[in-house]
Amino acid sequence: MKINYITNNFKDISVNGKKNLSVKLEDPNGDKLFVDVISDGCENV
Repeated sequence: MKINYITNNFKDISVNGKKNLSVKLEDPNGDKLFVDVISDGCENV
């Protein structure tokens, strides 16, 4: 997962072990798991 800490968006750069190069940044849309992962990641930068 790649996280943009300024906008709190994310993108999955690998899915099931395969690189996903064409994916764009996504909004977590209130998904608690994604929000928590992004928040935790932003605190530890």
